[in-house]
Amino acid sequence: MPAPAPPTPAPTSAAPAPVPVPAAPERPAPSPSASPSPKPTPKQIPPPVATRAPRHEPTPEPTTEAPVVPIPAPAPALPALPTLPPLPTPEVPVVPTPTVPPVPEPTVTPPGPPAPTGFWGDSLPVWKPGNHRVPPEGPSIRRKGSDRFWQRDGGWIGGDYHPHAITVHAPATTLVDLNRSCTSFDAVAGVDDATLSPGGVVFTVQSGDGSTLWRSRPIGAGDDAVPVHVPLAGQKSIRLVVTPVHGIWSALNVADWAQARFRC
Repeated sequence: MPAPAPPTPAPTSAAPAPVPVPAAPERPAPSPSASPSPKPTPKQIPPPVATRAPRHEPTPEPTTEAPVVPIPAPAPALPALPTLPPLPTPEVPVVPTPTVPPVPEPTVTPPGPPAPTGFWGDSLPVWKPGNHRVPPEGPSIRRKGSDRFWQRDGGWIGGDYHPHAITVHAPATTLVDLNRSCTSFDAVAGVDDATLSPGGVVFTVQSGDGSTLWRSRPIGAGDDAVPVHVPLAGQKSIRLVVTPVHGIWSALNVADWAQARFRC
């Protein structure tokens, strides 16, 4: 008969259940024979000793939990800042809109006549017309038509000196061409203190056609000079005429057109 299986040790609570060991197979019963040959006695095989199965540690299942992020330590608290007072809101001044004054229209003033230029008698050029000569720009003494004359720096009349003189011996005529638009002729007229004759003369300003524009009273030696003012609007030439009052000593009468000035 097969040997009985050894008792299985009782499982412990801590260890897992042991794996069962299979029992030894039963030997078949020998068939009877007439003369069984003797068989060698088999060796006794000790029953297998039950061994404890190795402990199987459970395989840990992977977890799906998020990794734990370390939380940094809180920073130390800063000291409280002082409370600043509110800033005042500046008031923006209202800039008034400037009113643009209207631009006045310029008043176009027509140019007036140029200021008159003075031409002194002792500086007038002596001009002889003809042969396509161009006349001077200002008044000039025409040689043909004039008697003998002297252009002097000045003369003495009645004990007073007067500059810019045209001196003649009476009777005499001096023809002056204006050559431009002139406004007036001004002078002082009188008998020069160099006169030896007791007689007197008369001064006359005539236009180009011979009409009288101004006439003096009779003036003798030693008399004060008389002022002369003759408008020349529309005149192209004038004649300065000196006539003796007493013809017997006429050659000795020296007459001056002093401070003679043409304004043109």
